[in-house]
Amino acid sequence: MAEGCRRTTAEVVLTEVSEELDAGAFDLVFVGSCVHRARFDDSVTKFLDENKWEDRNVAVFACHSGAKEALGKVVAELSQRKARVLNSLNIQSSSPLNVLGFGKRLNEQDLIRAAGFGERTVNNAFGLHVQKNREKRRIKGYVK
Repeated sequence: MAEGCRRTTAEVVLTEVSEELDAGAFDLVFVGSCVHRARFDDSVTKFLDENKWEDRNVAVFACHSGAKEALGKVVAELSQRKARVLNSLNIQSSSPLNVLGFGKRLNEQDLIRAAGFGERTVNNAFGLHVQKNREKRRIKGYVK
């Protein structure tokens, strides 16, 4: 996702969740986690709870088994807090081995989708419209 964001004119700050991190310091926040038992990681959940999201631009992503359900809950919660959820990405493997941590790793297609998700989201957030078809083809993963 960071790679896709960097393809735009946006400045990208890649960081992990911490108590000192204030979501209000950024124009757009990507929030995501690997998902276990249909829940986001506890540190991400705490970050979501401790920040004000009203009128904030947010994109949400999740991967692992159970990601779809967890992603829906987080998007609903942020929307309820009046955040502008601009986009979401679900990379989900149905392998039961993922629950044990042995399943599918992200493949090339997943990485292409993630980079396209990052670029599309930044373009949409800041009104940077991709107008030419050849440019849309350049953005790998642009079309869902």
